Amino acid sequence: MKVKKLIALGIAIMVGVTAILLSAPILSLEAAQGSDQKALDPGKSFFLYTFTDGAVYSFINGTPTLLLQTGVIQLTYGGSSLYENLTVNGPAYVGHPTNFSYTQLFKESTTLVSGSSFGQAFINNLARSSGSIDAVDGSFGVVSSPLNYPYHVSYSGDNQTVLHYSSAMGYTQPFVLDLNDFNESGPSVNYPYGNYYCYDYVGSTNVLVSMHLVAGTLGISTFLEQLLGFTNVNKPVIKVTNFNMQLIGTNTVLSPLDLGHYLGKYLFIVIVVWIGGLLYMATTIHMARKRTKPGKGAK
Repeated sequence: MKVKKLIALGIAIMVGVTAILLSAPILSLEAAQGSDQKALDPGKSFFLYTFTDGAVYSFINGTPTLLLQTGVIQLTYGGSSLYENLTVNGPAYVGHPTNFSYTQLFKESTTLVSGSSFGQAFINNLARSSGSIDAVDGSFGVVSSPLNYPYHVSYSGDNQTVLHYSSAMGYTQPFVLDLNDFNESGPSVNYPYGNYYCYDYVGSTNVLVSMHLVAGTLGISTFLEQLLGFTNVNKPVIKVTNFNMQLIGTNTVLSPLDLGHYLGKYLFIVIVVWIGGLLYMATTIHMARKRTKPGKGAK
């Protein structure tokens, strides 16, 4: 075989192996998403959220009372409506004061208007280009660059349905909405530890994947007032600290994928293949030329 053909064949093989290795993780994710919705489908698309460390202070007999709560929200997209199933779980409370009622496990089903300020915190069509100014939660936020790490859920529970829908989310690269003027006693300058929402999208529609809110002494979030107000406690929320919410599962394919994660998954193997392939070709070509080189005594 001529040297040029040998080089062309070797490069073609390495390119083929590289293409297979780089595309395999994405193809595997697409296979896992096979039955998922490729667009928002009213009545079918759902989003499962968990929230933790919602430190809720309510005035009870004139005293601010801290209730560390956790919860789960299942949100089903209905077009002009959002159907919310909410469960809030609080700590056991002993010694109820006068005029105070508390439910340790609170459940509620509500129909929300998609265009309401509360509903738009979850699903909206806000501008997503860097530098855009959007209004969410009664505050103005500025769209910043995407997260410098991919959004991914590592679900370790026993629910096989949640396990499927969390793993099928893959690794995405949401954009960040910094709430720079969030109503709190101090500035939100410690990104990513300040106040921000993170969104992926389905087509032109943004979908909340995570949020973090820190309220100061006087801070209060309109979103949290509506989410937690008068749920477990028959008193209003007056301030919150360190509230986190994460999307842990959905049957709807979210974008954009973090291509760096997927393309880099087998990058080391690709480098080894190319180094090994080039060394092998160089050795083979050298041997081939050595065999075809005429001897010194040839005439």
